[in-house]
Amino acid sequence: MYIAKHGDRYIGYSHFRELNNQQLQQGITAVIKEYWNQGVATALKARILKFGKDHGYQIIEGSHRNNNIPMRTVNEQKLGFVPNSSEIRFEKII
Repeated sequence: MYIAKHGDRYIGYSHFRELNNQQLQQGITAVIKEYWNQGVATALKARILKFGKDHGYQIIEGSHRNNNIPMRTVNEQKLGFVPNSSEIRFEKII
């Protein structure tokens, strides 16, 4: 996990884990709202990419909700992630 600070204040984090000796899975990335659109999430996720490359991983996978356009922009346009599959979740209120 990488944590972002501004002064003494924690303002964001990004979690990751090893899936196997060639692949990391990037988990939740969160930033305090007042720090949105300042590159914090991009920097955190880029740090995980650097960690993966420096430690010999071949693939880093992650996900985001389909309605989270800012994170999609970070993942695809800023960091170069490519969509590779889709999942549809269903819900029924009973």
